[in-house]
Amino acid sequence: VGHVRFIVLHTHSRYSGSRKPPVVIRPGQVRWLRGAMAGTQRPVVVLVHHPLDEQDLRRNVYAPYFLEYPQRGLVANRREVRALFPRGRVLGVFNGHLHWRRTSRIAGIPYFSIPSLSEIVDGRAGGRWADVAVRGAKLEVRVRSVYDPLPP
Repeated sequence: VGHVRFIVLHTHSRYSGSRKPPVVIRPGQVRWLRGAMAGTQRPVVVLVHHPLDEQDLRRNVYAPYFLEYPQRGLVANRREVRALFPRGRVLGVFNGHLHWRRTSRIAGIPYFSIPSLSEIVDGRAGGRWADVAVRGAKLEVRVRSVYDPLPP
């Protein structure tokens, strides 16, 4: 879009019953990403469902599940994927899945976990989303809520 390339990655997380294999970015997509990163000089924003950064999930609302199945919280091959992100060209990486707001920085790249818009918590929808603006080579990120007062 404009001067920015947006890349959406699919995290493979198929499971059934008690079999819960790790969440991964599959090899074919990793190969594609390598080429996509090499083939552009534009700034990049990465969108993915499961996190590509490092997060301590012990305080997450789903901690009991993630402690039992840690392979389900974060992308298993996240280090391999992050190694493909050129320093200075990836403006940010956005994920959902964990239903909380977290920000981290790895190798100068900001990672944003965005809370849930639709999950029901305490009888009401989470109602949160990110309002993101790209200004040159910088991101402005504001997490908003349907419960915040409207500006005048």
